[in-house]
Amino acid sequence: METPKVISIGDSSIEITWRAPSSPGVVIVSYQISYTQQPGQWEETVTGADITSKTIDNLQFNSTYMIRIRAKTAVGYGEYSDPIQATTSMEKGVSIQPNNQNKLYSINGGAVAGGVLGVLVLVAVVVVAVVVYKR
Repeated sequence: METPKVISIGDSSIEITWRAPSSPGVVIVSYQISYTQQPGQWEETVTGADITSKTIDNLQFNSTYMIRIRAKTAVGYGEYSDPIQATTSMEKGVSIQPNNQNKLYSINGGAVAGGVLGVLVLVAVVVVAVVVYKR
């Protein structure tokens, strides 16, 4: 099974997509998505054969999950994909879509606020310097 890709990350959800295996004569019955924060304690969800994306909900914010998938045919389950790692958003209500499917990015609200504050302080210093210089 090909490794799934992350297409969206929220504060309590991760959305993945995958390609259906292309084996002639093999009919997929369903897909099993397994995810965990701690190896050995996998949770599972199943989708229909015609579905190639899934949003995993009710996750903890700012938490890292391992996700893997496997297909089921009439003779049973195939091999799991290589697991991927994804971290839910650090801020409530924040959702991101990774540009590079192999690299995941988190948004740190504190860093963004600090950057904005830094720019405002710089502008204030420039304004004060201009006022003092004109005197």
